[in-house]
Amino acid sequence: MAESALDVGILADHSRKAEWGPGKVVKVRPPYVWVFFRDAPGRAARQFPESLLVRSSSQTDTILENLPPFTEHDGVQLLPSERYTLKEALAIFHNHAPEGFAPGGSAKAQKDRERRRAAQDEYARTLGAGQAEALLAADNVAELSTRMLQVLSLSRAPAADAAALREGLKDEVRARAFFTALLPYLVADLSEDGFGAYAAAATALRGDVTTGTAWPVLTLLPFLAQPDRHMLLQPTVSCPAAQRLGFQLPYQATPSWTTYDALCRLGRAYLAALAPAGARDLIDVHFFLSTLVIKPARPAAS
Repeated sequence: MAESALDVGILADHSRKAEWGPGKVVKVRPPYVWVFFRDAPGRAARQFPESLLVRSSSQTDTILENLPPFTEHDGVQLLPSERYTLKEALAIFHNHAPEGFAPGGSAKAQKDRERRRAAQDEYARTLGAGQAEALLAADNVAELSTRMLQVLSLSRAPAADAAALREGLKDEVRARAFFTALLPYLVADLSEDGFGAYAAAATALRGDVTTGTAWPVLTLLPFLAQPDRHMLLQPTVSCPAAQRLGFQLPYQATPSWTTYDALCRLGRAYLAALAPAGARDLIDVHFFLSTLVIKPARPAAS
């Protein structure tokens, strides 16, 4: 039996289905190859004679590289659950947000996005361009906390998460340690060591607060300060949205670099994919994700 030129993990294109985009080879049994195509609907890999496939010119695709593991059922290679292609996800997004990524809109997800934009602008105005670092260098932790709380207030963060940050920033010792870790984290390249140091300070800032979850407290302020680099992890949005996109997000309730790094890969991949539709940063990506988990409205009582 002849060996295949396409190994498992290789990215391939279908010679007659350019609209399916690149695909990932998940099984090879010459002369047949099973491929999961990024832009084709469904959760199953498709079986083809190898003669219909060509090796993709690019062997890098973040979405295909972060698919969950496939399982085989009756000879069919399947993802764990149904997933949306980008085209399908955009249809859902526009159903909930007809204006797309343009400013305004009356839906809750749109209002949340506008509040985060206002908070981002406030951060830039009152803490950006070295102002936060200058306040910390002068040991003016109280003013730094006041300005950060104003940013938080404009974002309309969930009550439990906002309360955890407010309580932590009341303690000057914990607040100083938090800002001492946060500000270098914002200017450094994203790395496991930098994330770990910042996560430890953010966890300490929460202290004994048990309401809310650790992730929003950890990720909200970097997200508002630098939405071109940092993602907000809200477990009730990020986890189900990633699942519906077929993107493996190894969520752990305790903050970990593995989880955050995967979330940022998702954010960067979908920012690039959504840019032609008008997305400009990761605030827009989070807005897009939030529309994928909106529950259908209940029918009106008759």
